[in-house]
Amino acid sequence: KEKRAIYVNTLNAFIREGKQIVYMDETNFNLFTRKTRGLSRIGSRAVQLLPACRGPNVHLIGAISANGVVCFERKRGSLNSNSAIECVKKLLEKWTEMGNNLSDLVLVCDNAPAHSRLEKVFANSSANILRLGPYSPQLNPIEIIWSKIKTLVKSQISIPHVIPPG
Repeated sequence: KEKRAIYVNTLNAFIREGKQIVYMDETNFNLFTRKTRGLSRIGSRAVQLLPACRGPNVHLIGAISANGVVCFERKRGSLNSNSAIECVKKLLEKWTEMGNNLSDLVLVCDNAPAHSRLEKVFANSSANILRLGPYSPQLNPIEIIWSKIKTLVKSQISIPHVIPPG
């Protein structure tokens, strides 16, 4: 609770200074997810044999501000700290291309392992980085977007038509 309070107080101080807050986060999911429930006749189990391979994860990383989406990337596989650093560099470039000053930017991110080296990007920049308190996804508005995207993707998943063994 104490670290969350420190985060909120620091965030409010940046807002009072007139800084622009950008929230960054990532999520991943597998497009080869299977439904875990099905219908069957009374007295028999709903069983469907499926291939073992699930395929690679789809990884999404994005950043939003009060004005909308600042950047968004999608890739197959997992995200590591080098990928996160490249994404933040692109975000900073896009921020300046949009006519904003880096000194007005505060990037809010969580403490995920992929974000462990982001301070290196901000070492030579006038932009600021602000870390969320531990276990505080409710303080990052982009989490709501990821929830909506995952719900939409899961609602579109269909059960593959597999012919059962004879």
